Amino acid sequence: MTFISHKKRIIFVGIPRTGTTSIHQNLLYTNDIENNFTQDSNKSRHLKISDISRLDLKYALSEYTTFSVLRNPWCRYASFAQWVLAVLDNKGLKDTIEYEFCLKLTEKHGRKPDIIIRYAMAGGQSQSDFITINDEIVVSTLLKFENLKK
Repeated sequence: MTFISHKKRIIFVGIPRTGTTSIHQNLLYTNDIENNFTQDSNKSRHLKISDISRLDLKYALSEYTTFSVLRNPWCRYASFAQWVLAVLDNKGLKDTIEYEFCLKLTEKHGRKPDIIIRYAMAGGQSQSDFITINDEIVVSTLLKFENLKK
């Protein structure tokens, strides 16, 4: 999920399957930091830094602390496969864009985790896609998912 606080000048660039929901909730509830970003719910909740740089921000992008979380790619792919199957098993998600995506994916590629992982590896967005502009890392701070508890 993308998170922007103009007051604190923070931008969180959320890469899918890297703990974004937990970090987003921590910023909003635990630390009482407001999110000034709203997005059409029919689009991805995860924006790349290149997309964010084109938004009408209150300040120049360089005046924000930008951060993101990176994850071991294999763990990220496995997490994606688990998420796809969990969405399909959750009856409460039947009318959501996430459910439609997961249904189309499994109808085309199958419902086995290894096949879903291969799809993610071949067609998914890499973590570097989210943190770079013209192949240069633009996000100022990168955290490692596996070390978040420390």
